[in-house]
Amino acid sequence: MYTTPLPTALVINDDPSQLHLMVGLLEKDGLQVVRCQSAEEALAILDECETVDVIITDLHMPGIDGWRLCQLLRSPQYAAFNTVPVLVVSATFSGIDTEQVTTDLGANAFLAVPYDATTFRESVRNLLAGRTPQAIRRVILVEDNAAQNAILRRAFEAQGYKVSTAATGEEGRQLLRAQTPEIIIIDYHLPDMTGDQLLKEFVRPDSPLVAIVITTDSAPEVALQCMRLGADGFVHKPFDLEYLLGLCSKARRSRALLRVEELLEERTKKLQESETKFRLLFDSIPETVLVHDDQGRMLYINDVGAQWLGWSAPELVGKYLSDIAAPHCLGQVSEQRPAQYRQSTSRSKMVYISRTGQPLEAEVNTCPMEFGGQMAVLVVARDITERTRLEAQLRQAQKMQAIGTLAGGIAHDFNNILAAILGYSELALFDVPHGSRMQRHLEEVLIAGKRARDLVQQILAFSRQRPPERQPVRLHLLISDVLRMLRASLPSTIAIHPCLTSTAGTVLADPTQLQQVLMNLCTNAEHAMRDTGGMLAVHLDAVEVTADFADIHAPLRPGPHTYIMIRDTGHGMAPEVMERIFEPFFTTKAVGEGTGMGLAVVDGIIASHGGAITVASTPGQGTTFAIYLPCIDTNTPSLDVLEETSIPQGHGRILFVDDEPTLAHMTAEMLSRLGYDVTVHTSSVEALKTFQAAPWQFDVVITDQTMPVMTGERLARELRRFRSDIPIILCTGFSHTMTASKAQALGVDEFLLKPLGVRELGLTIQRVLEQRRVL
Repeated sequence: MYTTPLPTALVINDDPSQLHLMVGLLEKDGLQVVRCQSAEEALAILDECETVDVIITDLHMPGIDGWRLCQLLRSPQYAAFNTVPVLVVSATFSGIDTEQVTTDLGANAFLAVPYDATTFRESVRNLLAGRTPQAIRRVILVEDNAAQNAILRRAFEAQGYKVSTAATGEEGRQLLRAQTPEIIIIDYHLPDMTGDQLLKEFVRPDSPLVAIVITTDSAPEVALQCMRLGADGFVHKPFDLEYLLGLCSKARRSRALLRVEELLEERTKKLQESETKFRLLFDSIPETVLVHDDQGRMLYINDVGAQWLGWSAPELVGKYLSDIAAPHCLGQVSEQRPAQYRQSTSRSKMVYISRTGQPLEAEVNTCPMEFGGQMAVLVVARDITERTRLEAQLRQAQKMQAIGTLAGGIAHDFNNILAAILGYSELALFDVPHGSRMQRHLEEVLIAGKRARDLVQQILAFSRQRPPERQPVRLHLLISDVLRMLRASLPSTIAIHPCLTSTAGTVLADPTQLQQVLMNLCTNAEHAMRDTGGMLAVHLDAVEVTADFADIHAPLRPGPHTYIMIRDTGHGMAPEVMERIFEPFFTTKAVGEGTGMGLAVVDGIIASHGGAITVASTPGQGTTFAIYLPCIDTNTPSLDVLEETSIPQGHGRILFVDDEPTLAHMTAEMLSRLGYDVTVHTSSVEALKTFQAAPWQFDVVITDQTMPVMTGERLARELRRFRSDIPIILCTGFSHTMTASKAQALGVDEFLLKPLGVRELGLTIQRVLEQRRVL
């Protein structure tokens, strides 16, 4: 039993992806495929091969290109393959001119890349079936001898040409204007002109037109004149027709080869211009642009990329990607090969290592390209080092926000607990003998409770759940309180040396924020001395800030300032660390010991108060922070003065509302001690009913904000519907929906934060009643 052998196709293409695509399509059609990546490899195979059924070749290849391969396949040297159909494909050259030149050199069909699979497969099938596309080839005969004209017509028609004839030069001129022939045969001596006139008009060096002059004139100067005008041949009559036809074929190939050289030269010039434009474009792009070959060797990098990596461009060209990639990214580098990308682009993230060893994160886009006559990979890398850092900061900030939200929720319940502790302690003080041990114990409970209250306020301030409250503050008292709290948490190996001048001045500040600043700086000092012990010095004094000093420490202004100095004897800081300590999220502490937020917040707080902070440090000799805060008029009453006033007494009827029974009854007793008659409700709905029954019975309403069924805000609105002038004091341990400014806009007379002290509560009631009497 005999089987028909499969047709054999020889495929030549230096682009692995294109070669793989064509082989796949041909094998799908049942062809046996021999693949080559160069014309030289293909010719070596043909030297040993008896025959192939079809040859498919790329046009633009290193070494022998597709044009010259076609010429060789149609030469006597490869006579066995002169009739084998040849399909030429090209991604570099296209157009009618390229198709014509390719056909003149012996190809049977031409396809420009990109092509669809159906067109490619149909073209190969047609060639295998002998259906070779035939272009119409035209020849014009300009000859006044009718017999000679007829002989020439029959000879060219036998070769497949479509022939047009003219008996005069003018008729020939009209035909040349109307048609685009491949060949023109011109008799030199015509009735109305000589043939050189037609040569002058229609023959150009860059034209594919083959012009042959025939004549009986043997004068050599005539032949020289015609050749100078671009004639491809000069033949004396009589002549051998085979010679004339062969001369025309050779001339067409010569013209085609000349056109090939022109096309290649034009292509080379365009490539050079394109490369120049690409270099200008790449160098103008504010991103890293590099090109590497299939081994990862860099062929080009723009100046932006070279500077980003810390090298010069010439130093990087020739290096391998593995020389600049982070160790954990070497697997990605090995995957960056032209063959892997086909015609698509790829996006990934890479980490490069700069010349100084700094890791640089990049978002990388890669795609295959032709560079310097070879397939390569274009890489565009966008520096995302800063973006990655900011993303990490955002994640950390979101964590801090979550902590703040949690802190706000805890603060409400914790303040209610503190309110009971502080309130009942103050009530107990009313009943104990002055100077007794019990009085001292209760006063210590009050001090501890107030510290806890201040701690909650610090947490709320840090989490931005409480707006800053600026008030006159005497710093020597505030610093003393901070150092007292700090002493209990510091190890005994660290000594505290305070030097606080009571006449240092008063500043307008948020005391809670200043406590936060001092606690942060002192805690950092403790961390620096934790292992070795040492001394923490805290100085407070008054200074005069000069104009020169203010110029270099914004936002300071010349004038009197309070100066706080915090110095430790710890390990100190290197200059490069000291330059970055106020950056958000920068920290030298181990993971879990610090977020890097502390000093950034400190810097922000001091700047918001119109002050400045400086730092000086030497490795091994400790660190000194200096804070400058503007002083205010010393005649302004300060917080500590207010705290020392006596407990105010009063009289009147008060409606007090709080859903916490313990706080409700405790506050009622506090108000009774202040001289007021109190009606207590733990339900805002019941309180509203009581008020509706007798609105003029009450002089003041004090209500909690966060209550079930009806909030303090809503209760205040309802109360005002029945009596618009009723004084209302709104209290809260913490509320997401209520602030002092919102309470003021609502028309509430006073807004207080729990826990409430007896003195604060008494002063507030007196102030509200006095304001209403004035109105």
